[in-house]
Amino acid sequence: MTLSNGAPSPSRSALTASTALKVSGIPNVVPEVIQRSVGASVFKPPSRITVETHVRAGIFLKGTELEKCYDGPLVNGLRHGHGTYEYPNRFFKYSGEYVNGKKHGKGTLSMADGSTYEGDFDEEEITGKGKRTWPDGSTYVGDFLNGERTGKGAHTDAEGNVFEGVFFENSREGHGRMTYSNGDVLEVNWESNQPNGLGVYETPQGDKYEGDWIEGERTGVGRYDGANGDYYEGEWVADEYYGMGIRHISASGMTHECMFVEGEVKYLPLALQMDKISVIKDGKDGNEETEIPQPLQIMAGKPVAGFDEQRHVTISVRMAPP
Repeated sequence: MTLSNGAPSPSRSALTASTALKVSGIPNVVPEVIQRSVGASVFKPPSRITVETHVRAGIFLKGTELEKCYDGPLVNGLRHGHGTYEYPNRFFKYSGEYVNGKKHGKGTLSMADGSTYEGDFDEEEITGKGKRTWPDGSTYVGDFLNGERTGKGAHTDAEGNVFEGVFFENSREGHGRMTYSNGDVLEVNWESNQPNGLGVYETPQGDKYEGDWIEGERTGVGRYDGANGDYYEGEWVADEYYGMGIRHISASGMTHECMFVEGEVKYLPLALQMDKISVIKDGKDGNEETEIPQPLQIMAGKPVAGFDEQRHVTISVRMAPP
């Protein structure tokens, strides 16, 4: 809990069995010490003396000391109603509603570094719905609990990236959607501010990845579809093709299934799928070329000649005459 003078709150056990209040403000009267036991009935100061009490915190503002910090109505010596309180440390300033000496209701908390909070307060705590701004221009609008972003909300950072989803203690936790400043969109489960689980990443150009994420990277099983017609479906590690997968390259028309390491083919493909294949046979009357219609799958270990990098891959297989 934040105290009106910025000091930490001592626990109830730290308080002595009795609390001493020095009351002053009446001219020509020697200050007296009023003793009362913790847990006893609420102390009511004499009507002619202005006293701000907070037994739990051990803070007592009196007379002109209170007048310097607070501008607003008092009821029984407590801030009550709409008022403005400037903390003695001059870093915080609160303007809003009070109930029985505590910030409660709608209010605005301003800080000397330029950051602000505007929204709900619940018995001194920032709890409810509100808006938080920072000096770098980033903002958060949504749910708060005990001063922290907890619940549903939208955070916009200084670069213009916008996250909409679930927060827990200021961290992205649960389902959420990140819209990046370049237009890319990632919708995924989040843990400790990182994408973690099944998700979809799309770009304005038409590229798309759908699959597993671990600690912010594409790791697991997923499918990538490029705007140019390329695709890969299989295993990933740290944003790279890594493991068994099927890759199609639209420029060459080739689709193959094989082992990948760091995005590169490392082992003999299990199979090749070609757009076109020509078989040349040595006949009695000369060579005969026959085009075999697609699809034709050539399995690993079978005789395969070289191929070019044109739109249609041509594989020539020479067959002996019968």
